[in-house]
Amino acid sequence: METQQSTTDANAQANVTLTATAIAHVKAYIAKHPTGRFLRISIKTAGCNGLQYVYDIVAENKADDYQFQQEGFTFFVARNSMPFIQGAEFDYIESGFQRGWKVTNPQEAGSCGCGESFTI
Repeated sequence: METQQSTTDANAQANVTLTATAIAHVKAYIAKHPTGRFLRISIKTAGCNGLQYVYDIVAENKADDYQFQQEGFTFFVARNSMPFIQGAEFDYIESGFQRGWKVTNPQEAGSCGCGESFTI
């Protein structure tokens, strides 16, 4: 893993979380697809509302990523995405026919009807 750049911004580091369910989901996925070891969350421009969450399984972090430890699990957040997701909680839902990420993000001002993109 690359050396982590300083993550002295305590607010950014403390305010992005994964639920236990999300951590379990990612660990199970990694066990079946061992090309990566970590989750990396970022934002890209896409969708009808302009921004979309991106979840990548990676072997190592990028030099400017924030690194987080939760319940023995390491995940990364792209530094340039932090302003859009600071304070967010990432959950993974599996209920009936519904499966996917559920994000509670205080930065969101709105999202599209299908839930694929958001705006701040």
